[in-house]
Amino acid sequence: MAGNKASGRHGVIDNHPEKTSIIKDIVLGRRSLTDIARRIGTHPDTVRRYRDTKITEETRRRIIAENRIEGIEADTAIVNEERMDVARTYEKLARRVETLITKAEEIEDDVFALAAMEGLRKVLRVTCSPLSPRL
Repeated sequence: MAGNKASGRHGVIDNHPEKTSIIKDIVLGRRSLTDIARRIGTHPDTVRRYRDTKITEETRRRIIAENRIEGIEADTAIVNEERMDVARTYEKLARRVETLITKAEEIEDDVFALAAMEGLRKVLRVTCSPLSPRL
């Protein structure tokens, strides 16, 4: 019964426990069809036929969109972490300058206190520039 439609293995990809991952690999081209077939123990033509008949355009677009969003979210997390590092650095610097101002005022060194205040003003201007550029 080699030519019978009902013969052969049914749903090798549909019944595979990693079906979602396999479909993503096919759509995103993360692995070749041969690698995917080898991984699931079938012929590359089976994977090609599955791609051509079972993976709809809607599914392709959804997977591509999700992949793009994941990349953007990862990049955003990195940028946000870098911003937080910069903010923490400026915060530490501002605290140190405030300490210098307090010490200068205690020993009544007005010139040094004024210079430290100017430094603090510059730090605050850089830190708050997106919010208020007129500090």
